[in-house]
Amino acid sequence: MKIIGGIAIAFIIVEIVLRIIGFPSLNTNTYDKNNLVIFKPNGQFLVKDRCYSNTLVTNSMGFHSENFSIEKPANTFRIVILGDSSPKIVHSV
Repeated sequence: MKIIGGIAIAFIIVEIVLRIIGFPSLNTNTYDKNNLVIFKPNGQFLVKDRCYSNTLVTNSMGFHSENFSIEKPANTFRIVILGDSSPKIVHSV
């Protein structure tokens, strides 16, 4: 039990030291007003996989899109596409 407690304390100390010296948190999600999980608004995140590297930029609403008004202009159709892809975010930019 003492070993597990010591390991837990070591991880906590390492986490605190990394935040103090400036390493970003990997937590890229937050909740919107309807309690849905979204990306953090106005964020930039480095996304890496085996074959690519890309910077993911979110708008003021937490979407990977350009900013748009909530009010829909006349004669405008809006299409929402949802998917289950989850990129491997390495760190905040």
